[in-house]
Amino acid sequence: MSFQELAAFLPRLTLICGGGFLATIAAAVAFQLLTGRINMQGLLRDKTNGQPSPGRVQLLLITLAVAGAYLGAMLGAAPIELFFDKLPGRDSYHGLPELKGWVVELLGGSSVTYASGKALPILQRVVERL
Repeated sequence: MSFQELAAFLPRLTLICGGGFLATIAAAVAFQLLTGRINMQGLLRDKTNGQPSPGRVQLLLITLAVAGAYLGAMLGAAPIELFFDKLPGRDSYHGLPELKGWVVELLGGSSVTYASGKALPILQRVVERL
């Protein structure tokens, strides 16, 4: 095998190895979820009152929507153009899909909303002690 042939094959080999590694991890997590070794009970519930936590639900839904759109764009499915500035295979662009700024802001805002909801009760207890 010549150097040029090896250089041309390396990206494909990297994709195969990386994909195999990720598939193995996904299979291990799925197996543990199905066998109950990873506990999912109460995942979306507030720890204090046991009610569904709006912050957790919105964080999960927004993250899954963006991650699903990104994965679909990576796999070459019809992408949701609303989320992306640049897509592989378009306008001779070769790279990862680039999310639009507002999508990144939405993910960040969702995380800040959740984290603020977690921090507020702690800050209230600190202020009460003063």
